[in-house]
Amino acid sequence: MLELWVDALPEKLAKIDATTCQDFLRLIENQSVVLCTEKTKTEWNDFVNEWQTIFDKILGIGKFEACRTYWLMPRSKEKKPGDYNAQTFLSETPDQLLRIALERKQEPVVTNAMEFVNQFGMFTSGSKQITVFDRYLLSIQEQLMHLTESGIEYQTDFQKKHFNRQIHSLNLILRSLPESVVELKIYSDMLSWRIFRNVALLKGIETSKEEYYTWASNSFEARKAAMKCIFEGLIRKNIPTTITFIDCFQPNSQYTNLEHDRFVNYSQNRSFISSGGFNNVWSAVSEDELEKTDLHPKTFMIQVPDTAPTPPNLRMIHKGRIVPN
Repeated sequence: MLELWVDALPEKLAKIDATTCQDFLRLIENQSVVLCTEKTKTEWNDFVNEWQTIFDKILGIGKFEACRTYWLMPRSKEKKPGDYNAQTFLSETPDQLLRIALERKQEPVVTNAMEFVNQFGMFTSGSKQITVFDRYLLSIQEQLMHLTESGIEYQTDFQKKHFNRQIHSLNLILRSLPESVVELKIYSDMLSWRIFRNVALLKGIETSKEEYYTWASNSFEARKAAMKCIFEGLIRKNIPTTITFIDCFQPNSQYTNLEHDRFVNYSQNRSFISSGGFNNVWSAVSEDELEKTDLHPKTFMIQVPDTAPTPPNLRMIHKGRIVPN
């Protein structure tokens, strides 16, 4: 169990990572993280409101309130050299807090496809519908770009080899599903201003965000064609399965609408987080090679109490049904 001291507030809100904040609250609810303080009870009751103000600004009102009970009952304990400060983790890369908490809880690291299949299947056993949230799983910005002398147009003629990583990662998820699952939904960011800009620069093309948002707003047919190609590369044996791809990217906003970018929601609104996400298979996975197929990156999986509500007004790009031969 990871103890974090919360007697000092982060100095600069701009450096606080929102994804790590979300992980932080989930791990507190899951009792994988214990809050510690040297303050008296009276001092702490006043101080906790300052923490709430920070989380409300970063995550929106309501996220902190859901686990306020845990904040009101910190462990009173003297801080020693080497003990961890919460504000340090909240400005670090998103995976660091989750990984350390999981290691302290002695959760096994998932290093290969066989371990992934076993862990995923164990968590979701008995579920009929699975929803996967992963910002990068269906990232296809570069594949959609057709650069010409006149500018950046849309690529709409695709082959499965253009989406090897997406197809391999999705097929591993499908291989991991228990037989009870008949529907799979994927929420992801298909577009990216950063990738758009960098690919254009490699070809000597200067772009602006305004140009990008116009390009992204008119990209539906290209995204649809790409998702159709990916869908045609998916395999699930024996079980007919409906699969839906939903894009969380909003062209008029620089921010994703994903509440959290690497978790699975399954039966009775239960969830688990995968610290390394689900876009982590670089090659096709055969039945007899599961244990030999390494994940990149490796991941930890941990069950969490519940998830934030699905963002509204998202666009379904493709929906189809796999029917085994």
